[in-house]
Parts: sequence; C-alpha cells; structure tokens
Amino acid sequence: MTSKPPQWEEIQIVCEGKTEFYFIKKIVNPYLSVFQIKLEPITMDGNVSVDTVLKHVNRTSTRIVTTFVDYYGFKGNTGKSIEDLEKALDVGSSKEQLIPYLQKHETEALWFSDISIIASAMNASASQRQELEKIEKAFDTPEDINNSPETAPSKRLEALFRGYNKIIDGLNIAEKVGIEKMREKCPRFDAWLKRLIESANALRGSR
Repeated sequence: MTSKPPQWEEIQIVCEGKTEFYFIKKIVNPYLSVFQIKLEPITMDGNVSVDTVLKHVNRTSTRIVTTFVDYYGFKGNTGKSIEDLEKALDVGSSKEQLIPYLQKHETEALWFSDISIIASAMNASASQRQELEKIEKAFDTPEDINNSPETAPSKRLEALFRGYNKIIDGLNIAEKVGIEKMREKCPRFDAWLKRLIESANALRGSR
C-alpha cells in the first residue's frame, strides 16, 4: 500500500504593498513549495493599521492566514511593541488560525543578509562597498537596520545607488541572497517561516 503524498496547503497572506507582494510570489513561494505550501498574497497598498489589517484578514477564506507588514510604518504604534500589535491582530481576528507577522522595519532589510550580493548586483564601487560594510557593522542583525524614515533600508539603497528600483533591483538581490541566508541572519523572519511550516504540517496531520 502506497502512502498518499502530502496535501498542499494554501495560506492567504495580507501584505503591505508591491514589494511584499512580489517578494512573496517570486521568492518566498518557490522556497515554501518544498514544504507543499503556497502563500496567496493580498495587498493593502499601504495605509497600515490594526483595523485595516484585520479588515483584510477577516475577509480571507483559508484555514491558516498570516500577515507581512512593516511595524515601523504601522499607524498607531506609539508606545506599542511589535508583540503588542501582533497580539492585537490575533485577538481581533475572526479566523481559525492567524499567524500575525510584522516585519520590524522594511522588507528590504532582508536584502542586507548578504551585502556582497547587494554590491555585486548593483556594480558597487569601492566606496559603496565600504558604506555597505558600515551599515552592516552598525546593527546587530539586518532586521534592525533603521534609524528614521530617511534611513530605512530602501532609502539607504536609493541614496547609495542612483536609479535603484525597489521591485526590479530589490527582487534580483533577494533572489540571489536566498531565503536560507535570510533565515540565518534574520531571527524574526526565520521564526515566522518556521511557524508557517509547522502549522501547515499540523493541519495536514489533523485531517
């Protein structure tokens, strides 16, 4: 008697904008396909708050739902930690299982998991490579890269490389860096993916 192949699990994911949408579709999904998981992104086009995220979350139809939005740009986050906002999303959700995930800063922070790839992809000069190294050394992890709206990861790349395109260049860098390197360098991102994989496996096992 042959065993049945594992079922694919589709998980709808509410994400902030185009960068996150294409990152999920083109970079994260090929990685998760090994685990028989497909994320179906739903974009909010910015305007991130607990109410707007929950509005999109509560319209989803999959048994597992997750989010991928930027904590730093979250409206109403004054005095509230990432954990506070994730808990507010979890409590306010009407879904069977919500896995709330807030990216600490921008998605582009993940690109800094390997600055040598950024340098290579953008044909960096010696001085630009030195600046990338300074950024890397100034923060404990890539997920910590930010000091203000003017120094967000994408703003740093735009300032460093004339003509940097968030979608075209960003996805090229992300693909070359790879999810495994991002998981190695970015503990929050790693924990989120681990939870998605474990939740999908648990749902299969319950059938």
